[in-house]
Amino acid sequence: MQHFSRLLLISLLFSWFQSTAQHFVLYGERNLNDTILSVYFDRNGKPYPDYFIADSVLNFNTGSLDSFYNSYPNDFSAICSLYKCRFNKYSISNTSILNDSIFQTIADKINNQTKEGLVPTFMIHGFRKSYVNKPGVFTSVIDYNLLIAAINRLSTEKYSYIRVFWDGSYLDISEGVKQMKQIFTVFEKAQLNAVSVGYGLRQVLSRTTSPEVNIISHSLGAKVVTNALFDTTINNYPTPNNRNINICLIAPAIDGIEAFKNYYSRNSTLAYKKSDNYSLFVLYNKKDFVLRKKDYFFELFGPGPRKHGNTTLGCNSNNEAIKLKDYFIQHFHGSKITLINMTDLIEKCHHLRCYCEGDNLKTAIQLMKHTITNSNGNKILNK
Repeated sequence: MQHFSRLLLISLLFSWFQSTAQHFVLYGERNLNDTILSVYFDRNGKPYPDYFIADSVLNFNTGSLDSFYNSYPNDFSAICSLYKCRFNKYSISNTSILNDSIFQTIADKINNQTKEGLVPTFMIHGFRKSYVNKPGVFTSVIDYNLLIAAINRLSTEKYSYIRVFWDGSYLDISEGVKQMKQIFTVFEKAQLNAVSVGYGLRQVLSRTTSPEVNIISHSLGAKVVTNALFDTTINNYPTPNNRNINICLIAPAIDGIEAFKNYYSRNSTLAYKKSDNYSLFVLYNKKDFVLRKKDYFFELFGPGPRKHGNTTLGCNSNNEAIKLKDYFIQHFHGSKITLINMTDLIEKCHHLRCYCEGDNLKTAIQLMKHTITNSNGNKILNK
């Protein structure tokens, strides 16, 4: 009987593992010698250390670094030693100190690379982006390469690119209807991850010392950005004090006014309500079938942009983008918001690769480049 119980437990664990493994996007087996600046977050917004961790082990620990640290004390001790922490036993407080050391190490790398005047440019991918190459799949790595190439092609400025990799959940829908039915549930989980990752990213952004910073997100990456840059009602980590921060949200999979009601809730030493150091750029597409949550061909089937996570801003549903701009004018007098209508250029496409084609990003990049601060510290826009 005891043997049967063990077999049953193993069977249940295996079934659970099989059913959940596909939802996690893991970075434990990444190339630790990669020369491109990158920061990696687990689903709880905790930073990956520069240490090999088998993805199978992370999967078994539900994609959580905290769970891994608790389950593997020898590895936790080795990682603590790597980051010069004076402890080797797992605890919540020790893990917090370790994470702070990892964040500082990442920020130091960014600051060292941007001393030459390069503008740090953070790139944040969206939902369901695989990190590992799969046939016919545009991974987050491929998307970032396309974005970097587009920016370099359309601008003469010099940038220091920082790739932000986060667990935006992954579900393979190549097998058809069965997987499609799950996608909205997985999307809801990814939204929760985006909030936590935003808090983690804030701890990197707030330590970035360059006077100019660019932040470019795609799709659900916008939710990471909004939680990183403002709304300290839940998490009061310092928000960045850099002189100019350009925030470019490409096809943002978020709502409009509701997402920005706490735009002025920041932990900052700047007089941002008088002259904001944030400049917001929203690239929307009224035909985006993914954000509209409608079928591609007939546009009749699907829950619509307000169910399973509000995505109205990126597709300007019921003029949500226009309403957001009006809201800024009424409530955020010292702040600038620029709307860029991409509908005629992009058509129904939601993928980042469509935005990176040709001159599609030219307007956004040119406007971001000409956002400067005058001698009085006020933002002006050269056109």
